[in-house]
Amino acid sequence: MSAEKTIAELYECWRVLTEHEGAAIRSAHWTQLAALQDQKQRLREEIVSVSSALPGNANSRGFEQQARALGAKLILLELENAEALAVQRGFAEQERRELHRSSRNLRQVHQAYSHGGESAWQSYS
Repeated sequence: MSAEKTIAELYECWRVLTEHEGAAIRSAHWTQLAALQDQKQRLREEIVSVSSALPGNANSRGFEQQARALGAKLILLELENAEALAVQRGFAEQERRELHRSSRNLRQVHQAYSHGGESAWQSYS
């Protein structure tokens, strides 16, 4: 198999992983997302390795056009995933604030009742 064909297949794998990554982000499957990102890191290393093995004259006009089109598609998918991740982070931050507020309220209630309860029991002894 030619290096150009191998790179095209690797980029196609990248596209598939990126689509799965987007689904994991939208469904908040963070463990799956981490696994997909690990796979993409290994894939990135393989792409770099294969690209460095390309002979200088291997960049035919057809391959360049195909690579540019696929690259543009991959960039768009990555941007969509970044936007989806920003939305999920916003939801998580809002939930964190609500949990912090609830925790603070519970502490205040606990303090209000715990101090008053001790003094009441002490008066009966």
